[in-house]
Amino acid sequence: MYVVDQIGFRMMVIDTEKKKVLHNVKTGRYPFGIALSPDEKTVYVANVGMFEYSYIKSLDKNHLNETALRFPATAYGSEEMKTGIINDTLEVAGLGDPNAPESFSVWSIDLTKEKPTVVSKVKTGVLVGEEVEGIPAVGGSSPNSLVATDNFVYVSNGNNDNISVIDAKQGTVVNSIELKLDERSGNLKGVIPLDWPFHQIKRDCLWPKRVSMQWLLLMWLHKSNGPYSHRLVSVKAKSITRWQAVDCFKCERLRQRPQRRKELHSTL
Repeated sequence: MYVVDQIGFRMMVIDTEKKKVLHNVKTGRYPFGIALSPDEKTVYVANVGMFEYSYIKSLDKNHLNETALRFPATAYGSEEMKTGIINDTLEVAGLGDPNAPESFSVWSIDLTKEKPTVVSKVKTGVLVGEEVEGIPAVGGSSPNSLVATDNFVYVSNGNNDNISVIDAKQGTVVNSIELKLDERSGNLKGVIPLDWPFHQIKRDCLWPKRVSMQWLLLMWLHKSNGPYSHRLVSVKAKSITRWQAVDCFKCERLRQRPQRRKELHSTL
């Protein structure tokens, strides 16, 4: 079993029969999503964090009132934030570059080696400081959930309202799928893509006969706690092909009623 330890910044390989951890693999900052490739040779981990924080080095636990910080030691984005501060009364470690490979990234881990090894680190979405519509991005992309196919890895970037398509062999982003709310919502933003199921369409499913394609079904929950929405994304085309909004109650009824599932498939 492959799991991520978010606070420990690691991926663990666990023997489920012996109930024993076989390997610990260091990941990026706050690993969140994890996916296994179809051939089970590679694990992909999405890191949602920006910084790795540490204790204040000058803090004296016996004199907290005198040594604890009452306000942030540095301004966000400053050189001091990156490199740290050392003076006669204060020592605070730097946080480093917000666009470091460890932050807001997808790591590939090779399972074929004797010890699982990180083989690629891919930055997804908009970088911190990169301009979007004339405004520099303050936060990162927050890549969270993954779907791995034979040729591509799809990652939802929660803060960017888009999906990055990574070439599994090259380890590079080859496409970005932008997600937008219904035009009736005007200029509102905040799709916050979060979760991915994957479905391999076969001949015995509800789709027309002789259909042999792969699709991704993206689900997200709007900030206003509104309806769940679905977009069908073709793996081959790497683009959005259908859109339909279905509220939570309809989703539950569809799970309970096979005939309604068939009707929904026919409309797509």
